[in-house]
Amino acid sequence: MKNRLLGRLTVLATVRIVIVVVDVELGLVAGQDTARATLVEAPSGHPLQAVLHHLVAADIRAMEQTAARLDLRAVASAAEAVAGARRVDICGTGDSALVAAEIQACLHGIGVAAWYWRDVHDGLASAATLGAGDVAFGVSQSGRAPETVEIVAEAASRGARTVALTAFAASPLADVADVVLLTAVPPTAGAVRHPQLLVLDLLAVAVGRLRRAG
Repeated sequence: MKNRLLGRLTVLATVRIVIVVVDVELGLVAGQDTARATLVEAPSGHPLQAVLHHLVAADIRAMEQTAARLDLRAVASAAEAVAGARRVDICGTGDSALVAAEIQACLHGIGVAAWYWRDVHDGLASAATLGAGDVAFGVSQSGRAPETVEIVAEAASRGARTVALTAFAASPLADVADVVLLTAVPPTAGAVRHPQLLVLDLLAVAVGRLRRAG
C-alpha cells in the first residue's frame, strides 16, 4: 500500500485556509484513517478570528450532527456490555489511536478492566484470548482501518462482544461489530475527535450508572 500524504494544512495569500478533513473514499494511508484537504473560506481583515469562528462552528455542527444520529439504544447496549465485562480491549490506529487511548483511560478511571493495545500484533494476540464476557472496542473514523477491523474480527470469532465507534455504518468495522456507535463526519480533522469524545463521555456516564446500580 502506498504511503501517500493526502492531507495538509496550508495558509493561502487570499486568507483561504485549507483544513484537513476525513474522506473515506480516498482509501487508507499506511493502514490508517485518511484525510483530504478542502477549502474553508475565511474573510480578510481578522484572519485568526475568522479561522477561530470557522473551527468553533465546525465543532458545534459536528457535535449536533452526532447527537442527531447517535442511537441511544446502541449506547445503552454498549454500556451494558462494558459495565459487566471481565475485560475490555480497545484498539485504533492513526488519529483514532488517540481516542482509543482516551477510552481506555476513561474506563479505567471508573473501575473497568480496560486495555489499549498500541501495537497491532499485541492487540491481535490479546484478542485471541478474549471470550464470552469480554468486550473488544474498535475505533476508526472511516471504519476501514484494516488492523482495527482484524483485531475486532478476531475477538468476535472468540465469542467476545464487539463495539465499533465510527462515522460509517456501511464499513468493514461496523460489519464485524455487535454494537455500532455512529458519529458525524465533520468538515475538519480537528473536529473528528470531538464527536467521538462526546460519545465516550455519554458511554462513561451510562457505564458508571450501571456499575453503581449493580
